[in-house]
Amino acid sequence: HLTEKYIYKHATKDKRRRELALEDSIVSFMYHLMVGIIITVSLAESTLYETVLFFAPILLYTGVSTLPVDAPKSKLARAALSVSTLIGIIIGMVFMTGISQTMYLALLGVVIGILTYTTIRHGIPSGTQGTPIFFFLGVLMYSAIIMMGWS
Repeated sequence: HLTEKYIYKHATKDKRRRELALEDSIVSFMYHLMVGIIITVSLAESTLYETVLFFAPILLYTGVSTLPVDAPKSKLARAALSVSTLIGIIIGMVFMTGISQTMYLALLGVVIGILTYTTIRHGIPSGTQGTPIFFFLGVLMYSAIIMMGWS
């Protein structure tokens, strides 16, 4: 969010669109990289069979849904984004096995925070569009679901 605000304040109108697209691609790459790490750490206690069965959906997820809102024009950038979750899985397999619960929860918190921000930033209608009551009801319902999970 701060990077985006900086770009809006300091980039010329000609450069703004390009810099915002680059920022969006970098954030998307980092998010999916962390998702891959989280997946690996979560599966570290699983059997090889369960891990292999999980690989196909991850491969499909990575190839189909990791592109940012505005896909980059560069083939290299698109390729990097499309394998970002897989790279995260590889990093997780090599470096993250046996990490502490605190580190795992910190990574999970970052992923949840990025997902929440992205959803709010790109998913909620801007300006006068949309109905605020639906957002409020969604927050209430999600909060209720979380609280039911506590008991």
